[in-house]
Amino acid sequence: MRRIMTGVAVLGMVTATFATGVVGVIAPVSSVLKELMGDQIRVSTLVPPGASPHVFEPSPKVTQQLRQATLIVTIDSLGLSVAHSTRLRQLAPRAVVINLDECGLKGDVKFDRQDHDHHHGGQHGDPHFWTSLRSMKSCLPMMAQGLSLQFPKQKVQIQERAKQLAMVFDGYDQRLAKQFRRGQAFVIYHPSLGYLAHDYGLIQLPIEVDGRSPSSMEWRQLWKQASKLGVKTVVIHPRMDPKLVGGLAAKLKAKVVVFDPYAESYPESILSLRF
Repeated sequence: MRRIMTGVAVLGMVTATFATGVVGVIAPVSSVLKELMGDQIRVSTLVPPGASPHVFEPSPKVTQQLRQATLIVTIDSLGLSVAHSTRLRQLAPRAVVINLDECGLKGDVKFDRQDHDHHHGGQHGDPHFWTSLRSMKSCLPMMAQGLSLQFPKQKVQIQERAKQLAMVFDGYDQRLAKQFRRGQAFVIYHPSLGYLAHDYGLIQLPIEVDGRSPSSMEWRQLWKQASKLGVKTVVIHPRMDPKLVGGLAAKLKAKVVVFDPYAESYPESILSLRF
């Protein structure tokens, strides 16, 4: 697969087995790590593609392999106990552990089912910051620094790739700004696009909040709100039965779109979104 540095939206492929001591918690993180290292190493991914980090439990073999890692990039706010930075430092004491929440992103985007406008200080946070290329770009220096510590002979190349990747992300950001219309609304079952919506002035209407499905009254309120805003897209995740939103989509005359925030095809999965 061609690489993002060539201008193609799909980052370098990652492997779900522990081939080296460099590990990303999810595929989008591993994809960026691979870009920063070029062809020097293979990057492993803790949560394999197709699995949900919210319920993932590593096998004893994977846990043992994790102990051999030398660099692990994780996201504490995902809530995966084995991949929490504190736990990882215990499992792999010789590893450099990077928690991307420390990029200053955790809790930045909030939402509420009753208030479609994004605001700060609400009840519900969205940990899926990598759906914002601006946010992922802000984490590039942290990842580049971690890789440079582990591969000092490659430091200059890593830092140069980080600069190039930042420019590529800027180009994609400009593309997305043209692709979306400010004020455009969409319904999403599991709220994973809050950062994307925040960047481009979109309105994310979540069905599920804090893991809880809406009551009958909340379904009606959501339909009224979505109708008022002219929603034409309902977003679901790959492991979800489309029938669960079929009634709502039919009432809104909206299309149902499958989006996986943990897809290997990052950031193509973001760039391909249409609302």
